[in-house]
Amino acid sequence: MAAFALLNGRPTDSITVADRGLAYGDGLFETIKVIDAHPQFLVLHLARLTRGCARLDIRLDVIQLCTEIGQLFANHSASLRDGVLKIIITRKAFGRGYQPQVNTSGERLLIFYPQIFIQPEPLSTGVQVRLCRQRLAEQPRLAGIKHLNRLEQVLARAVWDLLHDTRSFD
Repeated sequence: MAAFALLNGRPTDSITVADRGLAYGDGLFETIKVIDAHPQFLVLHLARLTRGCARLDIRLDVIQLCTEIGQLFANHSASLRDGVLKIIITRKAFGRGYQPQVNTSGERLLIFYPQIFIQPEPLSTGVQVRLCRQRLAEQPRLAGIKHLNRLEQVLARAVWDLLHDTRSFD
């Protein structure tokens, strides 16, 4: 089954090209495990999301967001059972430039990804740890926020399978 998404409560398979989350990483997210159509630790995730939105000056209507989460699972209860719910909040699209429009309502994107079953072998044999030269930058203002700019993690993962190589990838 493919992912299913709602944008501001409406089914979607795309976002506008002017979305600030896409253009500037201007937004944040939460990734939530779903078991039997119930998002786990939802209250805690929503609390962190609310704190992050406040720090970025993005208004978030948590009641509306909860309504949309309920709508997502109520309308598709047979197919959206186990998996991952990703909530992405971006600042609304407007014009070009880095200057954000503060205290605006965020765009609410809910994406449900079906469960990917993990082979039981790693559970009994363990896992390998890899070290990488890619370091994460320190930015105190963004600490604790799951903001949309994850380029450092992307770069680290890009060399994941190459780490046995003796060449430098930094």
